[in-house]
Amino acid sequence: MLLFSGSCLHWSPVLASLSAFLFVFQVVAEPSIEALAVREFEGWMSHHDKVYSSAGEREQRFQNWLQAYERVRRHAHPHYSLGLNEMSDWSPKEHAKRLHRRDRHGNHMLGFNLVAGWRRRFVEEFGSNHPRIFDGRSDPPPPPEIDWRDEKRNPKRVHGVTRIRNQYYCGGCYSLGVVAAVEGVVAADRGFLNELSDEQILDCDRVNHGCEGGDPQQALQYVMTEPLVLAADYPFDAGAGNVGECAAKQAPPASQIRSYLYVQPCDERVLMQAVARSPVVVAIDASCDAFLQYAGGVLSDSCVNVRLGTRAVDGVCEDALNHAVAIVGYGTDEKTGLDYWIIKNSWGVTWGEKGFARVMRGESEATGWTTKCGLGCLEYYNFLPTGGVAFMNGTLQSDDNFLHGVEGTASQAKENFGDMMLGLACALAVCLTILAAWGGQRQLRRMNSQEKESTVEDTGRANTFLREPLLQLEEEKKSNSVEN
Repeated sequence: MLLFSGSCLHWSPVLASLSAFLFVFQVVAEPSIEALAVREFEGWMSHHDKVYSSAGEREQRFQNWLQAYERVRRHAHPHYSLGLNEMSDWSPKEHAKRLHRRDRHGNHMLGFNLVAGWRRRFVEEFGSNHPRIFDGRSDPPPPPEIDWRDEKRNPKRVHGVTRIRNQYYCGGCYSLGVVAAVEGVVAADRGFLNELSDEQILDCDRVNHGCEGGDPQQALQYVMTEPLVLAADYPFDAGAGNVGECAAKQAPPASQIRSYLYVQPCDERVLMQAVARSPVVVAIDASCDAFLQYAGGVLSDSCVNVRLGTRAVDGVCEDALNHAVAIVGYGTDEKTGLDYWIIKNSWGVTWGEKGFARVMRGESEATGWTTKCGLGCLEYYNFLPTGGVAFMNGTLQSDDNFLHGVEGTASQAKENFGDMMLGLACALAVCLTILAAWGGQRQLRRMNSQEKESTVEDTGRANTFLREPLLQLEEEKKSNSVEN
């Protein structure tokens, strides 16, 4: 051991022995990194109520979890954070099973050339029955921020987002994404919010493939022809990856859409205008580790730059879409100044910001982020439901009678109650005015009648009073005449 004494170095056998003892004591006293990880894993298991069927499964789950734990430990991005969630013990195969998605023909998606004319390709793909294209030309400029979760931060002043769902092992994100968008448009168009059944689409939409994947457009087609029932009447039951028999007819209809629009791709302003109308369903690639373990902040990693959309190779976006989500707003982060989209995911509340994520919007030279193949920039897969339709007790509600939802926002309920009470007060005031006028007229007639009777009586009395002296004078004249 080397000791510093002034400017000289000395060797001390005693201190060398003491140093060796302290080193051994430190090794024994301090747990290893793996021991710390085991302790963290056990705490994570307890927090998420994890129970494994065998020691072998527990070890495999620990190894899966350890990889996620190491990624979190090494993460140092300034704009967003990673964390552990209830899926941190999943294997890559289990994640892949949940990220199924098929196109309208039941096939896995192929790459689309964004350089070619997308309108021509769009018509070729869908034919004459293609949905109308939303290009924002007839809409006003988008506001600087929108959040359909907050009734004070959207144009319709309604709460347009229901609670976060969890699809678990079911590859039914297309259903949950579409239902989120339909809930939003019904709230925007009808003034109230209902939690609708995503299980219904999984069980009853025969064109899609249940938990084996599906296409958001086909799910929207289903909702145009078949009303959705309430989630309370037809709850989600496909978490294990299996669907059941269709039972939609056993519950009253709740909501439907009249149509949907295809949002022009690769135009941030147009997508913002669409979101200003109501939530939009979009397709993304969610297989990036940064997305799987996202825990908060504005997601702007170069990995996500490739994965949250497609990979550009010689002008062709190599399709890697495997997940559907709903864009429920957009804004700008106050700390970093980064613009972002707000997406509603279907992976439970332990993922992201209580189930939501803020994904970077726009271009950034500093991060290398580009929207060339990013969110909202894929042909055919940005859809805006339109014409929200509401039912009440199974009866279709007219456009003039739509503020009667089962589950509305507090402020909307107060406004509706206030309007109702104001209407009743006005009606009561009118009735009282009419009654007062009618009563006043009766009273006036009665007073006039009494006045006439009083006048006649008084006149009679007056005539009698005048007649009596005259009669007396006549009698006196007659008497004097006789005497003479």
